[in-house]
Amino acid sequence: MQSKRSSDLILGVMVTGRMLHAVLVQQEAQGPRILRRFTRQRVTRASQSGMLTNVPELQEEAAGDNDFTIQFGDGTESGNNLFLSSEFSGVSGFMESEDELNTGVGANFVLELGDILAECKDTGYEDPIVAFCADSADVMHVELRVPESDKKSGKAKTQEENPTFRVDQSERPALIKLLGEQYQGGFESDRVGFLRMTNIESSESRYLAVFPKQRDSVIATLLAMREQQSMRLPTVRVLDAEAPLYLGLARSVLRSTASAQSDPLRTHSLVVRAGIEDTLVLFMRAGKLLHYESLRSLTAYESPETICSRVLLQQDEHGINDVQYVFLLSEEREEELIESFEMFFPDSHVSSLRYVIDELGELGLDEANTSAIVGAVAAALRLSPTGQFEGVFDEINLMPKRLIKQRFKIPITWHVPALGFLIGLTVLFFMYRYFTIEKEIDGYIQKLGTYPPEIMEADSRTLQARIDSFDAVTTSYLKALDVLDDLLLGSDKWSRTLEHVSNATSSVRSIWIDNWRPEGEQLIIMGNATSRERVVTLAERLNGDIEFLNYSEIREAEVFSFQMRIPLLIDLPEAAIYLRQQVADIENDENADPSGADTSIVVNNNRP
Repeated sequence: MQSKRSSDLILGVMVTGRMLHAVLVQQEAQGPRILRRFTRQRVTRASQSGMLTNVPELQEEAAGDNDFTIQFGDGTESGNNLFLSSEFSGVSGFMESEDELNTGVGANFVLELGDILAECKDTGYEDPIVAFCADSADVMHVELRVPESDKKSGKAKTQEENPTFRVDQSERPALIKLLGEQYQGGFESDRVGFLRMTNIESSESRYLAVFPKQRDSVIATLLAMREQQSMRLPTVRVLDAEAPLYLGLARSVLRSTASAQSDPLRTHSLVVRAGIEDTLVLFMRAGKLLHYESLRSLTAYESPETICSRVLLQQDEHGINDVQYVFLLSEEREEELIESFEMFFPDSHVSSLRYVIDELGELGLDEANTSAIVGAVAAALRLSPTGQFEGVFDEINLMPKRLIKQRFKIPITWHVPALGFLIGLTVLFFMYRYFTIEKEIDGYIQKLGTYPPEIMEADSRTLQARIDSFDAVTTSYLKALDVLDDLLLGSDKWSRTLEHVSNATSSVRSIWIDNWRPEGEQLIIMGNATSRERVVTLAERLNGDIEFLNYSEIREAEVFSFQMRIPLLIDLPEAAIYLRQQVADIENDENADPSGADTSIVVNNNRP
């Protein structure tokens, strides 16, 4: 099977605690298109270290005779035993618990990713560029508030003055420093992304810091693949999170909506993703994040009315105005969730985020796919956005630079095709010259083969003497031809008369000959002149008689038409006269010679 170009293939991978969802997207002229979809169940950490959970006999042997106990109340040492502690502790209070460890957070998925890459290779799509999307279990979100006086500019920027949603690189050092002061946990500065949030007060700016947890399953997987010599490290470019990707998809819809363009500063939007582990709630205003919330106790298995009520509670708690657009994603009963939100938000436009992608990108998503497929597709679009998705995603990359595998790529500019064209022309020219010279050499070889053997075997001196002899004969022939040309040139009376008339006319000037005709031994010429004196001068030079001279005025200029009779030149050329004289001298010598040798030459009046 013929392999596709790897530069046009992007493998978007959505990493969740229990599953691995991937889509293979190909960039085409008309837009992105999904080629294949993959779903793999992740092996838990306990299974990776011994496989005890899948074999009952080994579980009994490992447990031995010890019985298990269940303890309630204060027996646990964990401090996170409050009801809905994740919600009441704020966005920065998520702690890694034993449940997260058992569900696969921090564990690698080398086998699952290797299986997906092998299946891509078997189907002819080898070495695609990989873009990861990590769910909320692998990512931390911390809200930062920066006073406007702390900024370098020293000027307060309102929402209207700063409509962009992307964070400049110049703002990162100050935000990294502020994150280190407000967050007590560890993080890598080069793996932190920032989302610009809507300013609630003009005296401060809000940012949402996004960075992976210390036990990151994506990085653990890539490190394990790099250590294994039998497995090739894929070309990974991007590691993004759910919140930035869902915000980008929502912006693509808002940008294409006329009402959102008419008054973007008052447009409120809501993105809700109901998963099997938590529910993600994103409030937006003017394309920027207004509020982020991860409801850990609320899952897709809850009733749609419960999810709607909890979202309304969040809206009332933070004082958010009416929402114009609602985008939903759910693992279970998504259609019922859409109906419930349409009932709770009657004045809002409610739609599924998967259908938004299907409509704008023509990616062919259907209801049978899990909502995590949308995250995988968004990761692929984040890496290579085109069309409607261009410029809507935040430039966030949580992948460490040491694991980003760069491909050697020659920059293709107009100089490269021009240089290639010139090189091609040069090659064609020298090929043509080569074959032409070869043909000439073959012609010389064939010509030399026609010479007799005595010439081919003669020495160089003999050949040079013969060449000199041929050159002397050729020179004599050329001189004889020159003499013959002198004899022939002007020997005819008509050609000599024409030469004589042309010379006289050119010397007089402002006179021209229109017609002439012979009449006996004379020549009648007719022409025009600009003055009477020029006609008389021409008659004197040609020794002719003027038969008539007519005057006319053409365009206010005097023109004289004339007819002149001139004699033909019957004199012999000087060369012929010289030869006649030579012949006469020879005849005189022969007459004086007693031997009486007969030497004669016949010369007529016109030709020697």
